[in-house]
Amino acid sequence: MKHLFFGICLIFSPFVSFSQKTITLPKDMFQISNRKFYVTEVIDKRKNKKFIGELWTGAFKKTDKITIEGGIDHYLQNWFLSNFPKTSDQQKPVQVLIKNISINQSASYSEETGEAFAEFEFVDILDYKYKFYSKISEKTDDAFSSHPQRLMSVFRDCVIKFNNSIPDNNSQVVKTEDDAVEIVFNNNDQTSNPEKYTEKPEKIRSDNNRNVIAIGYQIGGYTLLGVDYEVRVLDYVGIHFGAGFLGYTAGLKIHTNKTKNSMFFNASWKDTGLGLMNGFALEAGDRWIWSKKRDFGLYYQAGIFAINHIDSDFESVLFSSGYTPQVIFSVGVGLSW
Repeated sequence: MKHLFFGICLIFSPFVSFSQKTITLPKDMFQISNRKFYVTEVIDKRKNKKFIGELWTGAFKKTDKITIEGGIDHYLQNWFLSNFPKTSDQQKPVQVLIKNISINQSASYSEETGEAFAEFEFVDILDYKYKFYSKISEKTDDAFSSHPQRLMSVFRDCVIKFNNSIPDNNSQVVKTEDDAVEIVFNNNDQTSNPEKYTEKPEKIRSDNNRNVIAIGYQIGGYTLLGVDYEVRVLDYVGIHFGAGFLGYTAGLKIHTNKTKNSMFFNASWKDTGLGLMNGFALEAGDRWIWSKKRDFGLYYQAGIFAINHIDSDFESVLFSSGYTPQVIFSVGVGLSW
């Protein structure tokens, strides 16, 4: 019985097997007038990275998986970095996320229809996320051989729309409410100006809310558990204050850049035991973001603490050797958002 089943599988395997067809994309030199951005990094975020389409053929529906020669991720990385380098200080740096690339084709009695779809996200230094997609459906005599042209069209389409969405002279971004439009054009008329779709820009972390709340060990003073709150008063300067069990703190933070999540230097007054010991601390710290959507992550800082006052009984407990240093190590670690 096993031999019979194996023989049947061998007979029908040519009709149900899966094979692979490869598309070669051209080396494309693409220039944009008044380009307002340059690409720093390209990251493949597709859920399906094995192939970009399927081709059904034959009476038994044999499936061909369609792939790109060398991989679509490598092709787009080279395409974005070579075509959109930094050429001006006025251009904004962006990171490109490949969200979806797909092609499809179908046939009727007299002609074929080829489709291409691309979706990219452009994330700039201020953490604005712009999402664009383009879909092209084209009547053609040979859908498979013309897939490269349609793919290049949707790639260019997304990039042009992104560049056009960037405001001039740092003006306010205008959020649009456009609906998705499928692009359909005749193969003999490539000069049409099809409509394109973009989702409105989404801001991950608002520049108007760069304040930070932190909770943890030796945060909010020399405390076992404390809370500290920083208010960003200038692009590079924030003031903070906090309290906990037992102690309090207040001070000034100098940041290394304008964003919320930047390395900082902290000059602060710290207290422990509500008067048992106090002094001046100079520390450096940063945040390790675990969730960009919620702006949640690890908060840490370390430096030195110069003792101003210490209670004699507390001193004998803390420094049992009898020697009290003027400067000690200071550290704080916790969670922040």
